[in-house]
Amino acid sequence: MTQYYWPANLTKSPAGWVTSLVDWPNIATVEATPQESVASAVETLSLQISDRIRDDATIPIPSELKPGQIQIPADALTSAKLDAYVKKQNEKHLRNAFQIEQANRERRSIYLSEFRINLEPVERLRGQADDAAVKFASIALNSSYILNGGALVALPAILQFTENGTIDPGRIATSVWFFVAGIAFAAITNFLAFHSVMQAGEGHNYEIAARAIDVRIAHYPPDDIQIHQADSALSRDSSKKKLGSATTISRFGVTSYILSILSFLFGVCIIVRSLSATA
Repeated sequence: MTQYYWPANLTKSPAGWVTSLVDWPNIATVEATPQESVASAVETLSLQISDRIRDDATIPIPSELKPGQIQIPADALTSAKLDAYVKKQNEKHLRNAFQIEQANRERRSIYLSEFRINLEPVERLRGQADDAAVKFASIALNSSYILNGGALVALPAILQFTENGTIDPGRIATSVWFFVAGIAFAAITNFLAFHSVMQAGEGHNYEIAARAIDVRIAHYPPDDIQIHQADSALSRDSSKKKLGSATTISRFGVTSYILSILSFLFGVCIIVRSLSATA
């Protein structure tokens, strides 16, 4: 059995010897002798502890004994009750701690599930958009480079006609400029396609950040919730700006690609017309 003690002050007063317990403000005994005062304090303390155990109320934890203070013990019967009470409270705390941990696990599970539900569509959309943009840009650029580059490669054969005076060299030079312009437009399209994909990726990243903040606020509301809500709104606004910029850049890219194809067609038309005129 554990013996429990609480610190007390034993002082002399005009009324007698006073024993006052530090952690029990309502316990102060006055008797003619120190021994009687201490004995009365032990009895009163034991009664108070028994009442609190019965009512399942909080029992003060003994504070540190300071110089000049004495220790007031609980009697044997009360100490035995305290042992059982402490054991019961420990089991209760452990049970509560386990229940809290279980609740936290379920809460985290729900949080992670909702986190994935909210973020996976955006991440999937970002991946699909990136793949589609890269694939489209690759096909478009390859075709543009092949058309205009192939035309330039074919020019030496066409130049044989100029040596014979069949085609005007000025028209050949014009067609070359169109083919070169086509390659330049293809390079510009390449740059714009890459920049558009980068802007769209950043826009999706901002949207993911905003959704992550929203889910976190919903499940773990912080004290400074307004700051987090402002961060979410700022991220979502940045996402809209980035995605809008990506759309604008992609339109310029499409225009540049069309100009590249038109440059090839104009160059071919010049050569064809020249050949037709000499036929």
